Amino acid sequence: MRRAARVDLKHGAIRDELRRLSFRVKDVHALPGYADLHVSRHGLAVLVEVKSPGGKLTQDELKFWQEWQGPLILVERAEEVVCWFEGMEGR
Repeated sequence: MRRAARVDLKHGAIRDELRRLSFRVKDVHALPGYADLHVSRHGLAVLVEVKSPGGKLTQDELKFWQEWQGPLILVERAEEVVCWFEGMEGR
């Protein structure tokens, strides 16, 4: 049996803040090696890996980052996700 995936301390707060700001957020942290959140707004989507300050990617996460071919960001705060969307929407 697989152990529960470890969740960084700010994970829930970031997820909840993004939802409060009208982002669509799918919490997928339980998928082994996959990003923590799938976030979308206005036709754009990004995978989000949440880490506490000083947190490091696991070996499974590193492998996923090397293989993934779409947008993927590492954040410590919800504001970083908002900034990513603002930058992409301005293109």
